[in-house]
Amino acid sequence: MEVQSNYFEAGGTFLVVLNGDQVVGSGALRRLDDETAELKRMWLLEKYHGQGIGYQLISQIIDFAHQNGYARIRLQTSPIQVRALSFYRQVGFYEISCYNDDFEEISMELNIS
Repeated sequence: MEVQSNYFEAGGTFLVVLNGDQVVGSGALRRLDDETAELKRMWLLEKYHGQGIGYQLISQIIDFAHQNGYARIRLQTSPIQVRALSFYRQVGFYEISCYNDDFEEISMELNIS
């Protein structure tokens, strides 16, 4: 994966959550258009769930998007990712029509403007 070109050079960011030297999670944001960013690569090892780490990570991503002029964040996730869907809803994401060609995934959006 080309982090530099896919995220940093394309109006996005890529965050990594560490516990010492171990990578325990990540979250990334990339530009879809001038007003829309897409959340990618959001995950956290299960043993770190329920500690507020995911909320800290998504908060930093939302802050980055807002500071960089995005009005909304979109994402797609699998319908079997029940815990992730619940998390995204708690943060304020809501379901939208599919915004790309991956119709098997659930599309969601968060307005941040």
